[in-house]
Amino acid sequence: PHINKPRILCLHGEGCSAAIFRAQSRQLTMALAREFDFVFVDAPFPSTAGPGVLPVYEGPYYAWLNRPPQPTDMAVVRARIADMVALEGPFAGVMAFSQGGRLATSLLLQECRGMQRRRGRDTDQVPLVFGVLLSSTYPPLGYGDEAAEEQQRIDEDLDEDVDENGTHLMPKSFGPPSSLVTVPSVHVHGRRDPWRPANKQILTRCYDARTATLVEFVGGHHCPRAAADV
Repeated sequence: PHINKPRILCLHGEGCSAAIFRAQSRQLTMALAREFDFVFVDAPFPSTAGPGVLPVYEGPYYAWLNRPPQPTDMAVVRARIADMVALEGPFAGVMAFSQGGRLATSLLLQECRGMQRRRGRDTDQVPLVFGVLLSSTYPPLGYGDEAAEEQQRIDEDLDEDVDENGTHLMPKSFGPPSSLVTVPSVHVHGRRDPWRPANKQILTRCYDARTATLVEFVGGHHCPRAAADV
């Protein structure tokens, strides 16, 4: 176990990598370097380059879902995260960009359900106590019994045409308030981000408004870069 600064698990977006996300988020991580250590992990599935990656960053590129998604994807992802926790954990929080935000939300939902089950019990498990989502997309990965085909359809909708309100992304009922993420969370997106409606959907449908904070900056689908935004 690490006994120095709290560690943050960092999850990149689709068509990206740990090394690229480290570079993309350097303004933010440098500002917080005195308080936290940041651990970046590669997703398990090979991918083509994601939005805004070319021509600046060379591959290889990875994603948290296959295209088309496969029924075994989430088992592979869970194993990757479990390995990272065993090797580099414990983690105090998670920071994620774009598709990584969908996985981060799943981890936080799972964590909050686990907190409810562990309440009042003696346990040495170290929980995730906060999340930072940067331009997240929607919905959470592997939530409930959602079919792989539905995941692909939503991804394609986001790629091709995100309507202003994002209403076509919203399930009829995501779940009761008890299933919301209740640990503190920060949700960041650019005002010109084409996936901005998706970021708002994951915020309003999955996170408790009492503990979630929305931050907007002037920009598109990327991490905050200007000193004033960090």
